[in-house]
Amino acid sequence: ISHSATCECLSNRKEYPSFFRTIASDYYQSRALAYLVKHFGWSWVGAVYSDNDYGNNGMAIFLKAAKEEGICVEYSEKFDRADTAKMIKVVNIIKKSTAK
Repeated sequence: ISHSATCECLSNRKEYPSFFRTIASDYYQSRALAYLVKHFGWSWVGAVYSDNDYGNNGMAIFLKAAKEEGICVEYSEKFDRADTAKMIKVVNIIKKSTAK
């Protein structure tokens, strides 16, 4: 039983038959973010995410949901807080972006 594990990967009942969570998986959070973007009328966005299971899986779900909702994602960039050079690259991508 987990009160904090949100990774969608743990939802596979064949692989994790005895796992039970008391919180929704990342699947719902990522889809909700796409719906929120649509709700505010944003059709051209950029996205950044952390380079870990949470970020990688969440972004994959978000990108799929965004496409289904007709939202264009100009860029999706992953980052690692320990990699300063990558962080600077991501900041520059955001600055040069046409998504506002």
